[in-house]
Amino acid sequence: MTDRQVKLKNRSGDYLLPYTDNIPAASTSTAGKVKLDLSPTSGSNNAITSGAVYTALSDKLSTTGTAAKATADANGDVISTTYVTKTELTTVQNSIPADSDLVHKSGSETITGEKTFYSLVQKTDSTTSGSYIDFIQNINGARRGTMRTSYNSDGSYQVTFGCNGPDAAAPSGLIVKRTSSAITATAPTPAVSNNSTEIATTAYVNNKFKKVSALPSSPDANTYYFIPE
Repeated sequence: MTDRQVKLKNRSGDYLLPYTDNIPAASTSTAGKVKLDLSPTSGSNNAITSGAVYTALSDKLSTTGTAAKATADANGDVISTTYVTKTELTTVQNSIPADSDLVHKSGSETITGEKTFYSLVQKTDSTTSGSYIDFIQNINGARRGTMRTSYNSDGSYQVTFGCNGPDAAAPSGLIVKRTSSAITATAPTPAVSNNSTEIATTAYVNNKFKKVSALPSSPDANTYYFIPE
């Protein structure tokens, strides 16, 4: 049978639309004549060329690409209202007091002004023997009044109240000490001539009142000598 090209009419003689006009037989090498769009067109029912499809897809983001602009993150949070901008961070940074006004957890710093603590003030060391903490009154660069709490190598604990000169490394004065068996308090021994309100230690009493068999050749005028009968 011979292929023929025909045009169809209705009963009124009108050609049926759309109609084909000398369309060659379709084959693997020849397509029938159809109307093509050269780019994606909204509302069009026409076919589109593969080149137009390629061009349109080339302008789209790859499934593994990174978008230049986005409005929300993976959780749906709107980026423009959820995240802090660099300008906002700069504003906050500029409102923070200067670093010199902050107290840090490490490093040496000078703190002025009255401070009130309502809880424990504590120093914790990784080692024990020889560890201490000082509370110092520093006047004109010199240590004057000092209280030191310390743990000694013999296992005892003590608090020392003293006054230091500029070069003193540790306080010397009244010491309250606790060992495994007792609590003792020691203080500097006054001279036997001292008649002030200083603490009279055991050594002071023994020097002030002495039991002897005979008076020494040069007795101390500030010492009382007792000669038993």
